[in-house]
This record gives sequence, C-alpha cells and structure tokens, in this order.
Amino acid sequence: MPRTAAGAAQFRTGDDQEWLSVSYESSLGRTNGQGKKTARRRKQLGAFYTPMLLADVLVELSLKPWLKEHQQVATRTAVQRGAKAMRHAMTTRARSAPHVCPTILDPACGSGNLLIAAARELVLVGCSKAAIARAMHGVDIDPIAVSIARTRLAHFLRLSPVATRQLARQVRVGDALFEKNLQGAFDIVLGNPPFLNQLVGDTVVDRRRAQKLVQRFDGAVRGYADMASAFLLLGAQALKPGGRMAMIEPISVLSAAHAHLVRERVGVLAKLECIYFERQRWASASTHVAILSFASVHASESALSSDRAKVAHAQARKTSRAGGDIASHAARAQKNQGHSLRVLPMPALILPWSAWQGKWSAAMAAHAGVPRMKQRAHGVIGDRARVAADFRDQYYGLQGAIKDSKSSHGLRIITTGLIDWGHCMWGERPVRLLANVWKHPEVNERAIANDPYMKDWLADAKRPKVLVAVQTKALEAVVDATGHMAPSVPLVRVVPHKRADLWRILAVLLSPATSAEAWWRHAGAGLSPHALKLSAKQIAALPLPTNVLAWNRAAAVLEKLHHTSGTARQKRIDEFAWLAMQASEVAQAERAALWAWWRPLITHRDNK
Repeated sequence: MPRTAAGAAQFRTGDDQEWLSVSYESSLGRTNGQGKKTARRRKQLGAFYTPMLLADVLVELSLKPWLKEHQQVATRTAVQRGAKAMRHAMTTRARSAPHVCPTILDPACGSGNLLIAAARELVLVGCSKAAIARAMHGVDIDPIAVSIARTRLAHFLRLSPVATRQLARQVRVGDALFEKNLQGAFDIVLGNPPFLNQLVGDTVVDRRRAQKLVQRFDGAVRGYADMASAFLLLGAQALKPGGRMAMIEPISVLSAAHAHLVRERVGVLAKLECIYFERQRWASASTHVAILSFASVHASESALSSDRAKVAHAQARKTSRAGGDIASHAARAQKNQGHSLRVLPMPALILPWSAWQGKWSAAMAAHAGVPRMKQRAHGVIGDRARVAADFRDQYYGLQGAIKDSKSSHGLRIITTGLIDWGHCMWGERPVRLLANVWKHPEVNERAIANDPYMKDWLADAKRPKVLVAVQTKALEAVVDATGHMAPSVPLVRVVPHKRADLWRILAVLLSPATSAEAWWRHAGAGLSPHALKLSAKQIAALPLPTNVLAWNRAAAVLEKLHHTSGTARQKRIDEFAWLAMQASEVAQAERAALWAWWRPLITHRDNK
C-alpha cells in the first residue's frame, strides 16, 4: 500500500512520522544500564507496537469491508431514486467524498500505528481531513506513546492548531478497560492490546485491579485470563450495530480455558468472520498471534443469540457426558444460526459451520492441516477415570526431596520431557528439576514423610495410572502399571476407576482420532501453534470409542508394544493406529488421510 495517496485525496498529507514510533519502541526495549528498568516497564505495559504491514492487514479486514458495504448502500439508494440519479452518482463518485466517515477506536493505541493505517485508507477513499480527524479515537495508559500518536496524526493530516487540540481530546491518556462511555459508540475498532500473561510475575495484575476487572466485565475476565482477552471483549462492546472489529490476540485466546467466558460473551455481541494467522512468531513480543475479525450483531440478534445460548448450554449439561464438552454441544444446538469462517493467509480456507461449529480453535486446526473426520463416541474418559493435574506447590514441595538413584523399587520422577509416544525415557534422557540436572531422579520419601500435603501427593503417585504429556504435536502418554512413576508439573495423570481399563485408557489417548479431535477442540492453548496443551478437564471430556472389540484389540497391541523395539515396533504402531480408528468408527474413506497426518507427528518419537 502506498505511503501517501495524493492522487485520490482531496488534500495533501504529510508523512506519518513512523520514525517516532520506532525510536520510542526501541528505547523501551533497551536492556543495558538504565535500560533495564525501561525494558521491565515495557514488559509490564505489554508495549509491543504493531508493525505497519500488520496494521494494514487489520484495516483490510475491518475498515475496507465497512466502506465497501456503505458504498453498496449508497449505490442501492441511487438506484431507488432513479436511473438519472444513479448516472450522476457514478460520474461523481471518484471525486466526491463518502457521505459518512466511520468513527474509529483503538483502545490501546500506543504510538498510533493502527490509527495512521486507518487514516491512510480514509484518505484513499476521499474523506476530508476534518472528517478523518473527527473519526479518530484512541486511549492508552502511556502518556509518551499517546503524545507520539497525536503528533503523527496531526502531522499526517496537516491539522490546524485548533483541530490538533480537538484531536488531543479524542486521543488521550487513560485506561480504556474502565471507560464505559465507549460502549456502542464506534463503527470500527482496531486493536493490538497489551499481552499480559497472568502466569508470569512481571505481568500479573495486582489484586485490586483484578477485582475491578471481574466487576467491570461481570466475571468474564478473571483468573489466568490474558489482559488481551479483556480488550477483545471491550472492543465487541464498543461496536455500533453494523460495526466491525479487527484485533490482534495471542493464539491462546482461541481455546484457553480461562478465556472461554470472553469467547462466549464476544460471540453474543459480534460474529467471528475471519482469523488471520501471522506466519512467524512476533519477534518483539515473543509470542504467536492471530488477527480476529468480527462484524457486530444487531441488538435484536444479540438478545436472540443470548437466549439461544442459554437454552443450548442447559441442554448441553444434560447430554455432555454422552460425548464432547458443553461448548461443542451448545454450538451444535445453534447450528441453524451458523455461518462460514475464513482462515487466512495461506492456505486460504473457508470453513462451513458444520466444520467449525463456533469453536475458534477449529480455525487453527484447519490451518495446521488437521483432517476433520466424523467419529462415533460413547461416553468420555471422565466416565472411566479420575483425571487430575498437580500445581506449583507439589513441584516446589520436592525441594530437598530428590535423589539420583537407579533403584528398581524407587518412586521415579517423570517430567513431560521424559514421555514419548507410549514410552518413558526415564534413565535414558537427563532431566532438569529445581535448577539441577538429574540422570535418574527419584523421590526421597523420608524427606517428605512428615509433610501432610506431600504425603497425600505421594500416596496418589503410587497408584497405577496413565501419564499424559503437554506441549506435544500429537497426544503422548505412557502407562504406569506398577505405580512407580511420580508425575512432575505439568503432567496430567489419569487414574482408571478399574485397573482393567488402564491399557484401554492409554489406547484412547494415543489414538489418531483422539489427537485430531483434541486439535479441533483445543488448538491454540499451547505455547506453539504446532503443539497441543490440554488441561485435566479437557482430557476428561475426550470421547470414548464405540466399537468395544476393536478398542480391546488396540489396547492389547499397546501392551505388547510396551516390550517391543525396532522394526516390529513400527509395525505394531501401524496396527494399533488402524484398530484405534476402527474403534472410534472413523469413516473408512477418512482413515488414510487421518493416518497420513498423524503418523509423521510421532515418527521421530518411536525409534526405540
């Protein structure tokens, strides 16, 4: 996109002073000397400004469709007024400004990159500088960044001193999260909110602010919810009927459990139309992001959608134990209201409602090439097992209670890095625990014998179970049939109600069909767009197979595989995969594609 548009505009613009933004962001990122304090402040603010190329994508997904729709409305109006009026409109369209210049909000405007990108587009379509200046609104808590945004806009639009002072009232210092006067006031919302992970010390909000956020958003933003999700809900609330929003979000917002209420509330207010996945990790913010594009829902549609959502969720609670989670049941109950979802940039996809059913994570699964298949289910893992995960207290409770030993009777400490597909690498691979490297880490039971909290953990660790790893491309798990494996955070343990189900549960978790289903339900929650991270609750909701005979045969193959290596192991893995797909009654025509997707994901893990 050209940096100026003198040929299409009614006035000459100045340059956008982008160097001011670049210089300020650079100063925030310094790490030497005095810059250490500045770099920490940058992290606390979540101040990672939008690259201009990415800013143009947000404009492409929100402002341009809005302008196109309003131009079509103007054309239809001209047609209704008669052919003569229409011919006049067509001959004057190129040199006349649109009747309406949309009001635009950036609730975390920083140094103004998104506002400048929007202003450039409005210049291209012929809006006057006065109309553009009136349209721009921005809020940010950083006064220096706000000053830069004002300066850039005033210079770009060549504003008079009076207009510049008016702009200063619209682009202002403040905290948009607590400004209720923003609700329902804007045609376009563009945003690159601060990414403040609530699991990292420097970015955790204080208790007082956290409580205010709970109250402000009626409980939707709480716990470990990233602050970026709060801005997403704010943006949806700020839209007028017919408005549009494009927001940069960390990929975790697509499926993370702590953001599910935000997704639900946003879905009532606005319709998700497109998800654009940035190809590479955003270097400055060190996180993977996606651009989410929405069209607002009219008030009557919003109320109807809200009522249907309540009914759907009530029905889902009655039927969820038959397979799938509440959200997927609610989505299926509303499928008559469904719409397709675009996934960009490459490969460009259009997902029909039947494929994504309101699950934002489905876009990432489709983008990653995960096959969508139909499988039958009878119940969920939680029906046959207790699924749980430990917390940091258990991890740090092992301080001073680890020894390096090859004892055949010791309680071995297992980390997620020691679990491969169906195989435990304890003793074969060193592991880092509590700032030390261990070759054969075991629990020193005497050291925690008098700690009642760790004593309960110890007793549970000695139960036969299945241990499930996190941050993996396909689900990876291993059986602990003798109770000699102590899971370290963040492993998830699955303890069957009946010991006879131990290998059956493993067969469900290692099935290609289960991995694909997990991707379509929960893609995005991991640290990487190429990895899964399931919570204990999500694992408990994974479906059980319906073909019991094939399920039992698959479990028997896994039990033999436990003692197999070399070429025989590869053959038994393939035998298991086909039996597992048969157990879930995956359609015959879909099995080859599912196997072809799943098999390479574990190939580098099964050369034992």
